[in-house]
Amino acid sequence: MSKNKSPQAEANKYAVLWKTMFPGQFPVDVKKIALEISGKQNDSIEGIKTFSELGYGDIDCEGMLYYVQKDNRWFIVYNDQSKRSHNFTLAHEFGHYCLHRARHQKFQCSIGDIGDKNIQDLKEMEREADTFASYLLMTIDDFKQQIEGQQISFDLFERCMNRYETSFTSVVLKWLEFTHLHAVLVVSVDGFILWSRSSRTAFKSGIYFKSGEELPEGSFAKQKIDHKSVENHNLPVAAWNYSYPVKELSFYSEAYEQTLTLLIFSGVDVDKYDDSQEEIEEDCVDRFERFNRN
Repeated sequence: MSKNKSPQAEANKYAVLWKTMFPGQFPVDVKKIALEISGKQNDSIEGIKTFSELGYGDIDCEGMLYYVQKDNRWFIVYNDQSKRSHNFTLAHEFGHYCLHRARHQKFQCSIGDIGDKNIQDLKEMEREADTFASYLLMTIDDFKQQIEGQQISFDLFERCMNRYETSFTSVVLKWLEFTHLHAVLVVSVDGFILWSRSSRTAFKSGIYFKSGEELPEGSFAKQKIDHKSVENHNLPVAAWNYSYPVKELSFYSEAYEQTLTLLIFSGVDVDKYDDSQEEIEEDCVDRFERFNRN
């Protein structure tokens, strides 16, 4: 973690500002906030532009924050191919500005960055910028209002994606932060798990998947489901290697040749889970996405 600044606390400050200025209005206009807040600093963000505006063509980079020393100014450049993804990207780069600009003068974030960085310091900064973006764009109180009491489905997540102008991955990761369901997001390539994230309830009950594991033969994710989404409520017990019934929601991303799967297990022995250890940080208002356009 950053020594002096909490990603959640920093994001919450600006989320509160947004709520005060524009009550009930979503999505958050990250450009407006970034320019307004940084304008009060000596080393402000001077400009926010797209790669295409700067003459770049197809580039394997979602966003960049860099410092020009002679002007004592910062600049953000982002990939504008997807409206949903670039809102998260802007929030992520603004997070680097707020949290990390004293440590580095350039941050370049690519599609493949989430979850698999090898350099610990950079990995931690990326996680913090993801957390900042998540708390700025998707405030817990508003997010819960959209989710609670609703059946978990692609349609529900799609509505959240539209409300916050962010992707399926970021919406599901946000939901996993506070849900008490035994749920796991699994991202796979060519039949093998690339990475996964369990809800706290699932993880503390021993339900998780490791990178490199082969997908179960009986899963829809294993079938690659050629560009179609699948919601199944009746997979057999142990279909995903745990002795519980499981609901699987999967879809295949043609752009990245990857499958995203949400698993929700039922009938889990709750005695294995110590709810007293569960501390969901509420805000007033994680992870820079590998699949920004999904």
